[in-house]
Amino acid sequence: MATQRLRREKRSGRSDKGKAVGGYKVAFFCMLFSIAIPYFAGVEGSSFFYMSFYIASAFILLFPFALSQVCNRMIRVRHGAGGDRAAGAVRKACLSIGITYSIAALILTIIFKEPVTEKLLPGNGSVNVFFTLAFAFFVGAIYLILNAAVDPYLRHGETSDIADAGALLMPAAGIVVVIFSLSKSRMTASLLDNATSGKAVFSSGLAVGVLIAGIFLFLRTLLLYITHSKRIDKIISKDRAKLREPGFILSFQAGVRHFASMLPSICLLPALVIVFGICLRIRGSEALFLYDSGLFLLLVSGAFSFPFLYSITYFSRESYMLSRAYNVGEHTEVWNRINIILKTVLPCGVYFTAWFLAASSSIVPCILRERSMAGARLLYFIAPLIPLAAISAGLLYILLSIDKTGLSICSTFVPFALSLIFCYIIGSKTDAGVYVLPAALSIYIIIALAVRIVFVFYTVDVRLPYKYFGEVLFCAFIAGAAMKILSLLTGLIKLPDIATTLITAIAGFAVFFILLCNARLLTVYTVKDQPMGKFLYAAGKRFRIIHKNERE
Repeated sequence: MATQRLRREKRSGRSDKGKAVGGYKVAFFCMLFSIAIPYFAGVEGSSFFYMSFYIASAFILLFPFALSQVCNRMIRVRHGAGGDRAAGAVRKACLSIGITYSIAALILTIIFKEPVTEKLLPGNGSVNVFFTLAFAFFVGAIYLILNAAVDPYLRHGETSDIADAGALLMPAAGIVVVIFSLSKSRMTASLLDNATSGKAVFSSGLAVGVLIAGIFLFLRTLLLYITHSKRIDKIISKDRAKLREPGFILSFQAGVRHFASMLPSICLLPALVIVFGICLRIRGSEALFLYDSGLFLLLVSGAFSFPFLYSITYFSRESYMLSRAYNVGEHTEVWNRINIILKTVLPCGVYFTAWFLAASSSIVPCILRERSMAGARLLYFIAPLIPLAAISAGLLYILLSIDKTGLSICSTFVPFALSLIFCYIIGSKTDAGVYVLPAALSIYIIIALAVRIVFVFYTVDVRLPYKYFGEVLFCAFIAGAAMKILSLLTGLIKLPDIATTLITAIAGFAVFFILLCNARLLTVYTVKDQPMGKFLYAAGKRFRIIHKNERE
């Protein structure tokens, strides 16, 4: 029936080409506006870098509109004309992102009234802080727009918990960068003990970031509680009655909850631009300002990559389930392939872009020249191999999960915790601890592949429901803060390095899994009666962490 409806609409001339053209006009307007501001304000830079950056920005801005057309097509299968509203919501989100980016560019040009370029290694040209901050905004735009695209598939008027994860990640990453930037300035050097130590600064920044993330989580919860009043429930019921769709996703409640969950992130990004720009303006044209801008690029891009991966995974999973539920036979195989591509290729591409921009703008060589860090030197030599390893792991993951419809906690969160532990240990020994998030993502992909291979042989799948992703991420942040505190304490006691490593690793795992067990977030699926399945089932029952069990 759905396919016949689409054919009738096609024959009758009803299509979305007009709206698509309007969306592209908005995208080009935002792009031209962003190009005009730095040129008219006199911000100078490499012409090649200008052109390459804005060509990339055009594709990034146009991608959401193509995605909105996919959303429109799929939602028409279920909701008919409701797909128009869904695609319109995505276009509005992209328009708001373009306006936000343009305002950010204007703020930057006001702060930097004169050119602030810095010559790096010979032959590499010059780079401007504007590009680094603008790239962070583009990654944020993709993340926010994907949230808008994911929401139309959620049932019962609920919004995506990926937004909760973003509300936790972005303040934490941003606060770390701001603390680190302030600590490098002359004004705050006398206020912080051992301010030049990356270990102390990153530890304090992480602790403050977790605290701020908790505050934002509380504010978000308060806003959601306010939106659940009886008055709004009546509005929702009337709205649903008009639409004749009891679980329609574009209800008043869904819109309010989505806005409430994303409000901290939307407000924080412009604030970070202002604070970060003022810090650089106060310090003047020092060589280390690019060092800090490099941290901003890598931390923000790393923080966005993880929720970006899960946004795509959720989007593809819902589309696949939608096609199966409504027996659209010819679409099932297509959505299965889209599921695989979106889960692997696109996240690797975003991650590769972040590393490519970092290397092409010579941020890492600047770090090597100014700081001579052993960890950064090693990271610089292995950086070109990281995207290749990520893409290879993604292709192998396709072969291993071709018949899977979800990600398991064993192949997702355990490797992520392992990679965090490894990077925190590296960061506690050198000043390269600021690279925790990007390095953790690359190590996570490699470890996830190995763990997935092991558990495929044992035919056991311990899954974490997607709706608990934000809570688990918050548990990981708390565990990371506990690990850093223990690392500092063991450093004061002057224990051997091996003892410090073991204590930190064991404590991090213990805190992470204790929080998971207390929250009862795990779901264990045991397929057949394999030894590993029996062991996990018995352990789960013993520690009361299993709230659902299925046997085939």
